[in-house]
Amino acid sequence: MVFPILIFVGSVFLIMGILFLIIISIVKKYYEKLYLKCSKTTTGIVDGVWEHWSGPDRNDMRSYYPIYKYIVDGKEYKCRGAIGTYSPNNIQNGTKTIYYNPSNPSESYCDKETNNGIIKLFKILGICFSIIGLVLILLKILVF
Repeated sequence: MVFPILIFVGSVFLIMGILFLIIISIVKKYYEKLYLKCSKTTTGIVDGVWEHWSGPDRNDMRSYYPIYKYIVDGKEYKCRGAIGTYSPNNIQNGTKTIYYNPSNPSESYCDKETNNGIIKLFKILGICFSIIGLVLILLKILVF
């Protein structure tokens, strides 16, 4: 009875690993295109805080992200930072380099390093889950 469970659990891990790798490759392509398009830089200043709730009653987990204001050709735009905090008091006034698309200045980003870290994390998870799944399936096929 243990042996079919190995196939089932191995298949679940393998499918999850493959899904992680597919999703992260799509996300990575999106960011690569964004990075190519956003070839100009300017300086943004903290202009506010964006509050994000998660959880069923919207009070379980709150995160606060800085909103940066930047100006291109005399027009004002805003960009939300990707690095949040659990208290709005932790967001400090200051400046940040904003990367924007010269043909569409509202298309921008300011935290490239964070996106790369998330991409690496999900890639590692996908590979680990896939390896665990393959080992469990091969263990059932070859040993039992």
